[in-house]
Amino acid sequence: MKATDIPSKFPIPFANAGAKNTIPQASQIGVTPGAASLTDGFPPLTRTKVAAGGVPPSGLDFNGILYELSAGLQWSGGGGMYTYDSTFSTAIGGYPKGSVLLMASGDGLWISNADDNTADPDAGVSANWTPIMPERVTNVTGNTTLTISDAGLILVDATAGNVTITLEAANALKALGFTFIRTDTTTNTVTIQRAGSDTIDGGTSLGLVSRSPVSLISDGVSEYYSNVPAITSSSIQPIDASVASNALTITLNPTVLDFRDSTLGSGTVNKRVVDSAISLTISSGSTLGLVSGQLGRIAVLAIDNSGVIELAAVNLAGGVNLDETTLISTTAEGGAGGADSASTIYSTTARSNLPYRVVGFIDLTEATAGQWASAPSRIQGAGGQALDVVFGFGHGQGIADVTASRAFSATYYNVTGKPKWIAVSANSSAGGAAVTLTINGVNIRGTGVVNYVVTAYGMVPPGGSYSATAGTALYRWIEF
Repeated sequence: MKATDIPSKFPIPFANAGAKNTIPQASQIGVTPGAASLTDGFPPLTRTKVAAGGVPPSGLDFNGILYELSAGLQWSGGGGMYTYDSTFSTAIGGYPKGSVLLMASGDGLWISNADDNTADPDAGVSANWTPIMPERVTNVTGNTTLTISDAGLILVDATAGNVTITLEAANALKALGFTFIRTDTTTNTVTIQRAGSDTIDGGTSLGLVSRSPVSLISDGVSEYYSNVPAITSSSIQPIDASVASNALTITLNPTVLDFRDSTLGSGTVNKRVVDSAISLTISSGSTLGLVSGQLGRIAVLAIDNSGVIELAAVNLAGGVNLDETTLISTTAEGGAGGADSASTIYSTTARSNLPYRVVGFIDLTEATAGQWASAPSRIQGAGGQALDVVFGFGHGQGIADVTASRAFSATYYNVTGKPKWIAVSANSSAGGAAVTLTINGVNIRGTGVVNYVVTAYGMVPPGGSYSATAGTALYRWIEF
């Protein structure tokens, strides 16, 4: 047999407009001579010779039974299904395992989990039936009551105000699955509750936070819910930064982050959900060690405070190790313009020995350090190649002879965002026998003898300052 071997369908039942009898279930023997029934079919009398007292079968009975058979075939051919029928269920001794019925509402199907199943699936919870619902998405923007026909994905937008979602009290609802996802990022509340005395997971309600899905399921008797962070780790972390009233506000938007364990000897990974945007404010007057008029780069850190994610920031010129293999301690920003160290990690509240993640960086140039008036020139979330190269020495760099643009005693800054190698040379034959290279206030002295080139060299961290002095004329200044 092939899939193409489809028999013709009945467009109308046999004898649809013809005269016919309705075939009764009960035997008609002794009631109507020769009449057919579902119990006997055509009785023995119709198979007895008329001369011996028999009765010919009725053409109306033939039309009647063929009508009923073909009417069922017509309904099935049209894709029709049947709802639960208690009388029919009793008559057949219950529905068999695997049978499928249409929900009374017409919004889904029931499949039987047991043989001889007499339970009414539409009347209440029964472990003997499993619902099969079509894929359904419902948008909710205000207070609403959800019914059995709404089972599926519920997208909740509380932008306009607080939202209360009430699940109807009907027990049948417990057998269906709901997944709630809040799509807005406001501070408005979203509450999911059941009507009447029914409870969810032993309580009367549960909250729904931004972008942290809640799945509501049932074992057929009790309801359970679970927070299922469907947010996957962003390929690029969603950070933001803005300036206002001479203060800098750094923001990490909702995301999911993996953190190492707070015990360095443990390789446990802790997945944390940032349900709503978190921020750190660098107050007016706090320089973070940046220099007026010079491009600075600020690393944005997420710190794991026992499952609560907070933001921190540090000037990359400060040389702080940010390889995420250690624990960090932070200093409170203070809010009074005193966060001025390039080598100090600042957060809203001081924290000690916490795991962290570098979630991005910010580039900006302020005319007056600490007066945050110019918006960042670059906001870069961690992800992809962004931070793989930002700390990598040599990546995308080349050797350059910058002798023509450099002079002794002038101060320069490394604004490349990467470590920079400096080599400064002077000809000792011109008088003097030393070159001093100063990096972030630390002197590196190069020495030599008469008639030889004297060279001082060193590494300048991102954002660091450097200068050179000598008692002779500049011979060569090389930067890598």
